[in-house]
Amino acid sequence: MTGTPPRPFFYGLEEGGFAHPTVIKRWPVIVTDCINTVLRHSTPANTAQAGKVVAMLSALKYELDRLRPFTFAGPATITSDQDPSTATKTSDHEAAAANWALYWKKAIADHFPTHSFLTANLWADFDVFLDGKKKGFMDLKDKIVRITESHELLISSVSSDTPSETFRPHLRDLLLLSLWGNATDLSMFAGLSASEIEQMRSGASGQENIISNHIPDILNYISQSGRFESSTTTSDKPRRIDFILDNSGFELFSDLLLADYLHQTGRVQETVFHCKTIPWFVSDTMPSDFEWLLTALEDPSNF
Repeated sequence: MTGTPPRPFFYGLEEGGFAHPTVIKRWPVIVTDCINTVLRHSTPANTAQAGKVVAMLSALKYELDRLRPFTFAGPATITSDQDPSTATKTSDHEAAAANWALYWKKAIADHFPTHSFLTANLWADFDVFLDGKKKGFMDLKDKIVRITESHELLISSVSSDTPSETFRPHLRDLLLLSLWGNATDLSMFAGLSASEIEQMRSGASGQENIISNHIPDILNYISQSGRFESSTTTSDKPRRIDFILDNSGFELFSDLLLADYLHQTGRVQETVFHCKTIPWFVSDTMPSDFEWLLTALEDPSNF
């Protein structure tokens, strides 16, 4: 059964929002980067399959550049009510007129990992976005060093006895750091110059830019939950916090700092990080990204 949303979806050709530059600029750049990455990583052993992957991605790039309906090398995973050919259009350009966010997920994100890489067995486990994720993290290494030094000082001054009036502002700052780690979402930077990227990153900070701000509720909930006292706990389940990870690199790094603070102040006993199972979109955190980050942080030569 198809529901009726309270407001109409945004469509890719509607100017003035995030969707239009994403459809017109970001998607073609992202797919071009994927093609170049495959070519860089091709070897004599996998070059034939690399050619197949590149051909499929090139066809997708061709359709994106011309705002044409997408074709598929295999069965599409879009249901009839999600098919852009049945969507209300603002023009004849089906690819850009469709519900842009849903179409990316179903037609592109499902398309080339499934039909381009998974059909080429030598590339089935290849993360086409990995090079960019590593570079994005290392580009911020000076900032990471400064934040780590500040965090080390913070951790040295807190314990499970840290009072709420001290705990709350620290937690708020770490929540903001974790939230605005999203300013390192690599998909947002496709096609931008270095100065434009820095301007975007510097503009994303504080609470004034949060549309729906639940930080006060989070502070109240965690503060009121009290501290874990091992001497008074018997068979109770561990107090646990779950992170549904989004972007790898700096955002994941900031999530680790937040988790560390919650443990050091006795608010949680167990942390579970949930990664993506396939590289959906540019900077999503895979288990391999998590492991890579820990290894990178342990190596002083990186900083």
